[in-house]
Amino acid sequence: MTAENTDQSSHNSGKWASIIRLICLVILLVLQFCCLWLAQYSITILLYVIAPIIFIILLGIVRQNRLLLSLGAVSLLILGVIASSLLAPLFFSTPSADTTITEDLESVPIYEEVGLITLDWRVKYWRSAIDIFAESPEVPFSNDRLHDFRRLIGYGPETFIVTFQLFFPEKVKSENTYRSELVDHPHNHYLYLPATVGLLGLISFLSILAVFFYLCLRYLRRATTDIDKLLLIAVVAGTVQYMADIFFNPSTIPPELVFWFMLATVPVIGRFIRIQETASAEFEETARLERGAAPCVSRARFLVSLGCAVALIIIGIGIAIRPFLADIYFEKGLKLQSAHSEHAIYAFARATEIAPEESIYWHFLGAYSDSVARCITEEPLKTEVLSLAIRAYDKAQELRPYIAFEYYSIADSYTYWAATETADKWHTALSLYDKASRLFPDNAVILNKWSLALIVKGDLDEAGIKLDHAASVDPDWAETSFLRGLLLAREGENDEAVSELIAPIQDNPANLNYFIDLCRSLILYDMVSPLSDSLKIYTQETPDDWTAHALLGTTSLFSGNADKSLDEFNSAMLLVPDDDTAALFRAIIKLSNMSPVFKTALPGVAAEWRDKLSQSPERDTLLPQLDRLAGTPK
Repeated sequence: MTAENTDQSSHNSGKWASIIRLICLVILLVLQFCCLWLAQYSITILLYVIAPIIFIILLGIVRQNRLLLSLGAVSLLILGVIASSLLAPLFFSTPSADTTITEDLESVPIYEEVGLITLDWRVKYWRSAIDIFAESPEVPFSNDRLHDFRRLIGYGPETFIVTFQLFFPEKVKSENTYRSELVDHPHNHYLYLPATVGLLGLISFLSILAVFFYLCLRYLRRATTDIDKLLLIAVVAGTVQYMADIFFNPSTIPPELVFWFMLATVPVIGRFIRIQETASAEFEETARLERGAAPCVSRARFLVSLGCAVALIIIGIGIAIRPFLADIYFEKGLKLQSAHSEHAIYAFARATEIAPEESIYWHFLGAYSDSVARCITEEPLKTEVLSLAIRAYDKAQELRPYIAFEYYSIADSYTYWAATETADKWHTALSLYDKASRLFPDNAVILNKWSLALIVKGDLDEAGIKLDHAASVDPDWAETSFLRGLLLAREGENDEAVSELIAPIQDNPANLNYFIDLCRSLILYDMVSPLSDSLKIYTQETPDDWTAHALLGTTSLFSGNADKSLDEFNSAMLLVPDDDTAALFRAIIKLSNMSPVFKTALPGVAAEWRDKLSQSPERDTLLPQLDRLAGTPK
């Protein structure tokens, strides 16, 4: 009885130990999901639920547990319903040219209500990737001899950034181009593969996955121990999780993957060790004899291994040292650039010397050299720095010959050079805009840059044609309307010019930022005065329009009249509706960061705006900004 009681007690203690371990694992899992929920702050947490659901389903099948199987199946069904409700409206909705904005809360898409703001543009990217594969476009200037086979073989790895320019979603084209953001992945790996390595590449990838699942299921049927079954189930569940993730995100290997993989190898190694321990005793005697006879062999192996390790370390350092040093100089250049130091040019130049194959280094060297040249007044030095900018831009364009960004960047430099020094640069500048437009067609930002160059050159009729084209492809892009206003002001049509200038601000006061950026470009060509003249006449005739006062305040500041600018912004602040106060105040803050004189004089006027800002819906953020501006305690 004593032995029987002991066995029973041992069995019970083992059972309770297993239950405690299970409870602890469940608690850890719950805590992990809580952390993920707090970190993700949206329904994207569902992507992380897929692996546990698949694990539960497979475990229920293997153990023939109906409860686990039912729980997993129901969870998977719920997840599928949620995913369908989010994606179906985006896939099957027909984009309409006329979109009316209503204040009805029911009109807000469900994906926005749950925090998936980016899901809409992801679906747009997916559609464009499908169009790339279906239409197989021929990239301008490529002279592609294999164009007929691109559906099968693709355009090559990392070429999505090129072909995507031809099918960029209209809704985000202008904003992305304005911010100089290039898209190199459709955020769906299954669509990225046919667009880059073709149908054959996609089939190869899916075939590898099919073989993997076949082997896992085959071994799962043959496994006899629970630990082997659990390991196989975990591997399958993790792979399904990865397959779900790359449906919405690029395929990457983050450090977390390596971290968790290393942790997961411990139980696997432990399993193999326990198996090998039973067999090691049989070979112990033989091994002892061999150890006595092989000290020389062991020493030779050690020396060879050491030599190989040292060689690999040297080769690795040789491969990595140049990119590492180049990146150090590049980061140094970025810091110096943010501090407005002319030494940034030398840091960027050093990065290009170390890694001349990196186009981004050349582009930043060209961009900063161009910005420095525009501030230089001494003629020989100005020409020298402009030449440096052009050479750097040329090298960046040579390394990325099919990226429109490289073409219109250098075209901007040629435009400035042609307008300020050498008129024979006009042909080059305009031809570069044309090439950029062919690589990235129907792009309002590129067309606006092209039209501005034509206005500076004096070809107003051709500039008007480009602006009409820009307005037809993106009617909501504010800069097009501002440039039309400039064109009309140059032609003496003051009323029509002001109508074009104030319309975007009335639609969305945040468009003041685009007007400020445009004036920064116009001041280089002494073209702000036509806008100021038209706005002065309008404000005298219509003194109650806050938008005109805000625009005139901006042009006055860029014309060098800070006092006039303060008066106009003060008038605008007193007239602006409460809902638009935040946009106006932020535009004023942006201008104060550009002009030290304006920033110094602003607190004396802004102190009177407290009552106005306190009426804004965003007063909680505006009033602290006002306190910092005025230098008063909160």
